[in-house]
Amino acid sequence: MARSICIVCLVIFGVSANSVQAIDCTQSLLSLLPCLPFFTTPIPTPSVQCCVAVASLNSEANTKEIRQELCNCFKSAFTSYGVLPEKAKQVPQLCNVPVPVPIDPNIDCSTIN
Repeated sequence: MARSICIVCLVIFGVSANSVQAIDCTQSLLSLLPCLPFFTTPIPTPSVQCCVAVASLNSEANTKEIRQELCNCFKSAFTSYGVLPEKAKQVPQLCNVPVPVPIDPNIDCSTIN
């Protein structure tokens, strides 16, 4: 289960919480559990629940510090677990959620504004 949570994590851009105290890495990863099937399997589209979670985290990631912290959280999980990078990159378009951070396992999170 912990592995599943981490898989969901990085995939969703460096987006996430309203404040670092309000939502931490683990909470953000848990909120993205509905995205797990899309991130790790050949399912062609994310679920509505996944898109709602992505949109919610995206709207709450309203500071540079939050975006950078969550980017590092997600990047770590993305690298460590079986998230398919090409699937993660599709989420913003498929969910119609414009995200301020590229979804890329090679991103330098310190460059995120």
